[in-house]
Amino acid sequence: MPSSSSSNTSQSHKARIFSVDLEGNVYCHYYRLAVRRVARHRSSRAGHEFYGCPLWPDCKIFIWKEQVDETLSCGVNISQTNRHIIQKNEALEMKLSNLEMEKSMLEEENKKLKHKLKVSKCPASPYVIVLVLLFVCFKCIFGH
Repeated sequence: MPSSSSSNTSQSHKARIFSVDLEGNVYCHYYRLAVRRVARHRSSRAGHEFYGCPLWPDCKIFIWKEQVDETLSCGVNISQTNRHIIQKNEALEMKLSNLEMEKSMLEEENKKLKHKLKVSKCPASPYVIVLVLLFVCFKCIFGH
């Protein structure tokens, strides 16, 4: 059975596992948004809020909300992990924007092609029909 570690070791270990972005969102070591929970009555810290891994109960890693608040209020530099998350989010937002623009362009092209197809399926324009009728009437009136 593993031995219990001291609170200083435990705090520094947890501080490295969790990361916080510029908006104060907490991410676990799986780079997933941590879930904010409240300690139950069986805990000595009942009623205290904490952030836990979203994969709970498989992963029971957590950090107390007070620790996160202290980190944010001290103006601690953003860790390399946080920068990576921010850059990844920015890249995904840019990719989404590009895909939306591409979708819009493809929809416009599709609209134009459908119109072309519709026009090409028309048997004849009204002007051609009028000309053919005039020609037939002319032949009937004046003979061949």
